[in-house]
Amino acid sequence: MKLNKKLITLSVVVTIALSGCGGSSTSTTENTAYYIDNAVSGLKCTSGTTTTTTDSSGAFTYEDGKTTSCKVGGITLPTIPVMTSSAPYYQLQDTKSAMLLHSLDHDNDSSNGISIDPKVIDAINKKGTTSVPTNSSSLADLVQYVGIAVGSDFRGQVKDETAINKHLATQAILTDKLNSDTKANLDALGNDLFNQPDNDDTCGIRQVLFCKDVLNKNYSYRGDILPVWTQMRTAQLTNYSASSLPANFSYDVPTVYTHTAVLAVNGGPESLPSSVVEIAPSLGLKLVNLYVDKSAVQTMFPMVDTEITLIDKFASVTTKSYSVSSNVSEVITNPNSYYMIVINNGTHWIGATTTTIYNSLNAHKQPYDEKYLNSVEFGVIMEFQKK
Repeated sequence: MKLNKKLITLSVVVTIALSGCGGSSTSTTENTAYYIDNAVSGLKCTSGTTTTTTDSSGAFTYEDGKTTSCKVGGITLPTIPVMTSSAPYYQLQDTKSAMLLHSLDHDNDSSNGISIDPKVIDAINKKGTTSVPTNSSSLADLVQYVGIAVGSDFRGQVKDETAINKHLATQAILTDKLNSDTKANLDALGNDLFNQPDNDDTCGIRQVLFCKDVLNKNYSYRGDILPVWTQMRTAQLTNYSASSLPANFSYDVPTVYTHTAVLAVNGGPESLPSSVVEIAPSLGLKLVNLYVDKSAVQTMFPMVDTEITLIDKFASVTTKSYSVSSNVSEVITNPNSYYMIVINNGTHWIGATTTTIYNSLNAHKQPYDEKYLNSVEFGVIMEFQKK
């Protein structure tokens, strides 16, 4: 979830999370991967509707669930399969493509990375080459053409196929280790409230902790996720039988907070609004306003009437009607409040103050964006303050 807030005397508005967090969001999620055969810079990579150029670390942006196509000039390289955050390093395995990239390295020294200079790209485009050279003579012809077009600054030389194959075998071991180390780091999930992992349904938990921190002017944006998740799960099972809950609310909480443990319980249970309100006092929070557009929420969340009854039981607040077609800034007005908002058809919680948005899928807080909030809100907003 996101939180918007200017930090002064603090009070909070929270939205009801209805379904999904993390990977179940309907919005496009972008992540970073790395093109390495040593790091390759200067490639134009497209994933879905997102296009980026690899930098000196080989970094490019990919869309979750989408393959990536990279080009050097007009030459299309082998398609990169769907990447994941637990294995973000991609190593080229095709010998001919590797020969091409090494031969076009601007300073002819791949130990410091492979750099494809913009002048080299221009030369390739001018020559009109669109496919990877399949033999040494056609590769030599291209490298010679590039050398003449770019001038003496270009030091690239045609590379030997045997040497490239040996290099690829060695690089594969290093790439596997990079991905293994990344997976190990992900497995030991920390308590950073941002950067919520894929397939992890803790957005509601993270929003409660964001809310607590912001209202107490603690800007570390860290919190003990697992204990709060367990507390909220206990509240849910007190108010509902497990069999009466929709599947996305019925999974168990993992016993340890690691990536592997979360995947083993299908991402864990999502957070019901009533449970957020019930545990809020134990965190020093109180609900002061509940805004619901029942006509917008009812179809996707048939439990809305039961939830409203439970929330009134725990917080004794009057539900205020509002319309998702109206401007969300008509609700988010108190600079001393924190607003938790359900977005993307009930798939994610975010938080907001009048100046800031806090989204656990992002790497850091964002400035308040009225247009964005109006485009994603779902129909439930809860407002919290310090108790």
